[in-house]
Amino acid sequence: MSQTTHHPWRTALHAVIAVIAAAAMVAPVGAVAAEDGGHTQDNRRVVSRVARKSNGEYYLEVNGRPYLYSFTQNMGTWERMGHQEEFKEDSGSSRDGYPTEHLDLGFSENAYEKTANLNYATISQALLWRDVETAPGVYDFTVLDAYVKWARKYGLKIDLAWFGSACQSGSRIPTYSSAWNGKEHKTVDIGYQYTAPSWYVQDEDGNPIGDYYDIAGGKGKVDYPLITTGPKAEAMKQAEIKTMEAIFAHLAQTDPAGTVISIQLENEANNNPHFKDQYINWINDLGKAVKESDYSIATRVNYSGSGYPVNVNDYAYIDFAGPDPYSTSVSRMKEIIADGKRNSTLGHIAENSGDYANLTSLETTAFAAGGGYGTWEIDNWFCDGGGGHFNGPHALYSNLDQSDIHSQEMYYDWKLGTIPTMTEQAKELQRYNPGLNAMGQVLAGATASDRTGFNIDQDDPQTEYSAMKTIGRYRLGFHTTDGAVGIAAIDGRNLYVTSDTAGSVTITTEQRPDAASVGAFGDDGEWTAAEQRAVAAQDDGTYAITLKTGEALRLAMPVGDVLSNLALDATAEHSSVNADYPASNVNDGDEWSGTKSRNDPTYPQYVTLTWDKPQTFDTVDLAGIYAKDQNPTNWDIEVSANGKDGWTPVASSGDVTWSTSDGTAEHHAVTMPMQRDVTAMRVRINKAATTWGAYYITEITVTNTLQPLTELVADIDSSGPKETDYTAETWQPFAQALSAARTMLQQSEPDGKAVDETKRTLESAWRALTKEERPVDPDPSEPDRPNTPDDQDKTDRPSRPAEHGNDGDDESIDAATGRKRLSDTGSAVALIAVAATVTALAGIGMTIVGRRYGDRG
Repeated sequence: MSQTTHHPWRTALHAVIAVIAAAAMVAPVGAVAAEDGGHTQDNRRVVSRVARKSNGEYYLEVNGRPYLYSFTQNMGTWERMGHQEEFKEDSGSSRDGYPTEHLDLGFSENAYEKTANLNYATISQALLWRDVETAPGVYDFTVLDAYVKWARKYGLKIDLAWFGSACQSGSRIPTYSSAWNGKEHKTVDIGYQYTAPSWYVQDEDGNPIGDYYDIAGGKGKVDYPLITTGPKAEAMKQAEIKTMEAIFAHLAQTDPAGTVISIQLENEANNNPHFKDQYINWINDLGKAVKESDYSIATRVNYSGSGYPVNVNDYAYIDFAGPDPYSTSVSRMKEIIADGKRNSTLGHIAENSGDYANLTSLETTAFAAGGGYGTWEIDNWFCDGGGGHFNGPHALYSNLDQSDIHSQEMYYDWKLGTIPTMTEQAKELQRYNPGLNAMGQVLAGATASDRTGFNIDQDDPQTEYSAMKTIGRYRLGFHTTDGAVGIAAIDGRNLYVTSDTAGSVTITTEQRPDAASVGAFGDDGEWTAAEQRAVAAQDDGTYAITLKTGEALRLAMPVGDVLSNLALDATAEHSSVNADYPASNVNDGDEWSGTKSRNDPTYPQYVTLTWDKPQTFDTVDLAGIYAKDQNPTNWDIEVSANGKDGWTPVASSGDVTWSTSDGTAEHHAVTMPMQRDVTAMRVRINKAATTWGAYYITEITVTNTLQPLTELVADIDSSGPKETDYTAETWQPFAQALSAARTMLQQSEPDGKAVDETKRTLESAWRALTKEERPVDPDPSEPDRPNTPDDQDKTDRPSRPAEHGNDGDDESIDAATGRKRLSDTGSAVALIAVAATVTALAGIGMTIVGRRYGDRG
């Protein structure tokens, strides 16, 4: 995030505060900005933006912290004036109490109350251009202000869905626009759904105007394409831009809380016949008005269908994009998010039906893939139970009898304070959202290898499901008997898990957690534990913790046993690369994004990883999806000391036969003698399957079998145990185990099982060390007294391995926060250092500028 430096002394003071914070604790993910999200260099306020992670992925940042992009949408004005026209006038409903007038603005508060009842943090609110510009150049913010007021009342953020110059391919025109109502077998007038102000749509006599929209086809279309070139089109574009500028100037003055966090620019505009060559530039200009306001927020576009027709990275003022797939396929969700990483920044499902029974599976898949998810819609405004244009149902509420609208519970009968009938998927969302909100900033900010989903391997979750998965450097298990899905993310040594369970699920780990708690992150970015949770040892050697409905669980973990993927810290290059599938995809931790060659490649080709610091490793793993048809089939591993020359072959795959022809990631690992002090490694591809013209690699993993043992020995060396302090009976096996570990670390081809056994033996011996008891000369000024249990605890406790929650004499783990805690002595030293820093900074006016994440736009 960009920051403004007004005065050197102020910047220095900010640096001092940062030093103090660093001395006190390890900062959580996303604690990178002021509460209001910061400002640009020209002092414009930034409420939200799209920010970049260390692995090249992106996330939505709101008020300086990662924000999980999840919402349900309502249509606002259209809902207040829709059904009574479509069905009262055109279908002849005589139902008692059926509205005969448009619902007043206050009715829309129901959408906010019902969205909050589902525990969403964000509501997507349709806002029409004609809601705001009520006469040429005259702006009325009554509707927008009501939306912001209700969002604040119910604790929601707003994603604005701007329906301006285009809805789908253009606009709807009174007396002209119509749609087929399959239930009534007739066309119905939907002209009232026009979006642009009336003077762009019809003249004073109600005749359609052809200067702005193509009406040459006559009556009967749903949407009339927007005319995107010519003097009239330019005038209309400038008018829309001025309206956008007015909206955000108004928000800057009236909404200091930053309630509106993102805006969808137009709706499914890719249906416009001139979208790619003309209209996308129009939309980009609208985005510029948002970005250059004093209330800058993230901008997005959505697409009809499931593809990405343009790459929004080519447009400076559009931050991200996502399609409206209307699909129940979890694999399709993964594909869409992966495609979004190539054609957008933050891939997301912009719109998917609320009627899908596996809704929480679909959104879990999107979140685990690093994307966002939007559900359409909150109510049954669009549903009549028939086919044709009103081909619902899509609702989370009042989605009952789709065969007869007259007997169906309808949204226009909603009353504040009364919750209408919820679908089963709405109930699952109501249970799931509290946990997602509680851990959302960690989930949104986590890189691909630091998050995972559970029970989403197929479209419908399994009733009985049990799986152990790798996340970061840990193995985490999820076990359910009620068909629950779950999601987990990690920040440093803290694991977070939540679920949509109706009762409880069991979470397991292979290593014993130092502490377990349920709670939530607050607005200050701090985890607040509501309850400590028991950790139970299992017969199979794992540890179990119970996770209940609506909870987010945090596990403070010891140093992990799982090997780190060294490739994540490297820079990747590909000698034959398709520009849409860059080399950086091969080491981003995501097995669904990869690097792709150009068609019909010649051989050899190379994928190279280069590190800033020398590395030690002995295993290189290649992964791919649809591997049988597009993966390399023969490759060598080569290393170099400088990454430029002197490449030395160290291992070969031989001829590899892949077996999968679907989206399941398949792996093939090549081991080699331990490579030490290497700054570059490359995969020399000699042959590949190219059924579709090119080869594809989704992920390269580089690991060091000796890593956990190396870290354990380093922990022991740093703690410095002395033979004279411990009994001979416990020191001798410890010394032997330590010597064996040092010998193991020198092996060029270590066996993984032998390394694990050596580590376990050393851990046990270290843990068993017992201090030698020695008589203490009494102080002649004090009477003799025996040692108390407290004295014994203070004097005889040996240093412990990390598994016991102590990383050394000066640090421990706070059970409530899970963060490293300095001892009193360490704190005092840190404060002295801070004082010295303050003095130095005050004397020389040092300016320190720090960035944790990159930003876009």
